Amino acid sequence: MASAKVDLGVEVARELVAAEPTAEDLYNQGEENYNKGDFQGAIEAYDGAIKLNANYVEAYVGRGNARDDSGDRQGAIADYDRALKIDPNNVSAYYNRGVTRARLRDYEGAIADYTAALKINPNNGSAYYHRGVIRSRLGDNQGAIADYTAALKINPNDALAYNERGNARYILGDKQAALADFNEALKINPNYAPAYTNRGNARDDLGDKQGAIADYDRSLKIDPNNDNTYYNRGVTRSILGDKQGAIEDYSQAVKINPNNARAYYNRGVIRYDLGDKPGAIQDFQKAANLYQQQGNTDSYEKTLNIIRRIQ
Repeated sequence: MASAKVDLGVEVARELVAAEPTAEDLYNQGEENYNKGDFQGAIEAYDGAIKLNANYVEAYVGRGNARDDSGDRQGAIADYDRALKIDPNNVSAYYNRGVTRARLRDYEGAIADYTAALKINPNNGSAYYHRGVIRSRLGDNQGAIADYTAALKINPNDALAYNERGNARYILGDKQAALADFNEALKINPNYAPAYTNRGNARDDLGDKQGAIADYDRSLKIDPNNDNTYYNRGVTRSILGDKQGAIEDYSQAVKINPNNARAYYNRGVIRYDLGDKPGAIQDFQKAANLYQQQGNTDSYEKTLNIIRRIQ
């Protein structure tokens, strides 16, 4: 006879055992927290991943990124170093360490890291771009132009690279080429305020004062809090004889940035030309104080001599 199964109504408790998170689970959690801007939460998750896998290269790089963005630059460098010790060909570690070194003003170290990243992956357009920025900052504008050009070969729609190449060309005196680059940047991104300001500078130098004013106006419509754009428009307005408009621009520039010594100085010049000697002296004195604080000895001495001469 087949035995019958009888339901006696007795429930047997079952205990559910939660699976322990893996290193990959914690890494993914770190990525999720990082993308939400929770850098401390990301660091804690990456910590957990590394405890489970001491050779987890991506977790070191991720934790380095989170540390860098939370302000712990040295901690970030240590993480990138550890990642590269495990995997000496990790492009992300070189690239991100370059970013952090640049933030620490270790420009030569940053260039070395971007160069190492490019040796491993010659198609890393961002590495070319950032190396170009550092080279330009160090005064190597020809090297910067070469890097921006390489970046644009990889990504022809990089408005930032066009803008920065335009700046480098402008500094080297090639205003027409600079103008062409700013035009390209604005074709790609018609709301790129710095490119309008930079194109305004190029147009001004090439004699197109009204075109320059139009560009400064457009830039300020997009970004009304840029003291540099107000300053540049003030210079052009002054050249065009609109001294009152220039004063208004310089005044707005120092309202946004009270440390803009050039705006105080230029406003002083116009006030003196308009017969406002006390206002001019006040502006020159403010400019002199700022130049001194900023370590600009030549401009400080020049401004003091003007004050002595007009008092």
